[in-house]
Amino acid sequence: MNYQDMNEEEQVSANQEIYYRLSALKDILRGLAVSLSKYLILANSGGILATLTYLQSLTNTAPSTYIKTSITLFVIGLILISVALFWVYYRAWDIDNKYRQEMSRFYTNDISIIELRRRDNERTKSDKVEYVLAVLSFLSFVVAIISGAVNFL
Repeated sequence: MNYQDMNEEEQVSANQEIYYRLSALKDILRGLAVSLSKYLILANSGGILATLTYLQSLTNTAPSTYIKTSITLFVIGLILISVALFWVYYRAWDIDNKYRQEMSRFYTNDISIIELRRRDNERTKSDKVEYVLAVLSFLSFVVAIISGAVNFL
């Protein structure tokens, strides 16, 4: 049903639905921005600590291959999780942006409320990119820990 075809009660209901959806999208974007900021602070701090530890190990002897591998894998893991987080943020931003465009089309009677919902549901289906990147980052972390531990055996 298009907006102009709705009675006043249905228009109020549609307006409320759109308002709640926009509020939810805004909350998601805010939450992701805060999480991303905290993550980047933590990741950079961890990178500094890893670099300092690596530099300290260079004082007397050259670092072993296991230590080099471990640090390399930690860096790869940080890069992978960073890309995953930015991907999630980009997707949320894109979903919000496209919902706003579709909302405008609904109010100009180009699409129905049913079509607005259908398109929103299609957009919010996961493409699994962030999951794959997060799993690869975790595996990189686990292998880095194992590699570092092997150095001490």
